[in-house]
Amino acid sequence: MLDTNKEGNPKLIEAKVVLEGLETTVHQPFSVVPYFDAAPWGGQWMKEVCHLDPAAQNYGWCFNCVPEENSLLLKFGEDIIENPSINTVFRHSVELLGDPVHARFGGEFPIRFDFLDTIKFHHVVKTLQIYTNPERRNEQCLNSFSCVLHAL
Repeated sequence: MLDTNKEGNPKLIEAKVVLEGLETTVHQPFSVVPYFDAAPWGGQWMKEVCHLDPAAQNYGWCFNCVPEENSLLLKFGEDIIENPSINTVFRHSVELLGDPVHARFGGEFPIRFDFLDTIKFHHVVKTLQIYTNPERRNEQCLNSFSCVLHAL
């Protein structure tokens, strides 16, 4: 596997070792790398409290626990590689989700956790999206991950 996430610092690691890292990951608590993105609203509070690039216009979105958007850092000796966290879901969906959830959703991770920085409008919105009925979700959403079914 070739990790080119950090410009000028490519890292090459055997696929076998990465797959062993994914196997280890699903058998312990882990967290993914949050993904921050600009939005047409707010975004200044998150930029400050998360120590993000101050030159950026804003960071109104933060995705966490969204395997399609987030990376997983794996440490091998002194080297840390960045791998799309969706690879963990695809490779180990039964171990990660459990049999009942996997039977219902297959290789799709049915939970998303997002922050929407709208502090300019006096609040930060935290959304936890949980899909309990894949058929209904597919009928009502543009794609499998576009509905907010529960807002905190």
